[in-house]
Amino acid sequence: MPFFEPIIEELTRRGYIVLVTARDAFQVCELADQKGLRCLKVGRHYGKNPVLKLAGLFYRALQLAPVIRREKPVLGLSHGSRSQLILCNLLGVPTVLLADYEHATMLPLMRPTWEIVPEVVSTAGLYSPPERVRKYPGIKEDVYVSNLNRMGHCSRS
Repeated sequence: MPFFEPIIEELTRRGYIVLVTARDAFQVCELADQKGLRCLKVGRHYGKNPVLKLAGLFYRALQLAPVIRREKPVLGLSHGSRSQLILCNLLGVPTVLLADYEHATMLPLMRPTWEIVPEVVSTAGLYSPPERVRKYPGIKEDVYVSNLNRMGHCSRS
């Protein structure tokens, strides 16, 4: 969540309407609350069981569908949201996947339009062809460390 704070601020400053969704896992909503970031809670973590994880992945994509249809986003931006990738790919919404690990497993429906990774990550294990990959210096923590004492609110629905 902290990674997106400066990105959301900049997009908003430029006049874009930003819709933030969060899965109820790994204290994401709690961190959003603490930072004052308004977000829509969609889905949860389904544990370590691979069958439940896969079912939860597609269930969250179904839960996101009404939101995507209603809001009609021009871009889906995430840090590893497989459900978002699946849904956006099915609905023809371009996606940007921010990633910091080049060996994550993704199914064909999870291919992003673009990927943004730290410059230390090799393009060899990424999902996008090299011309669709952008890199930034440092690591993701460098993006948000200076903003740690700002933002906080995640509505439950």
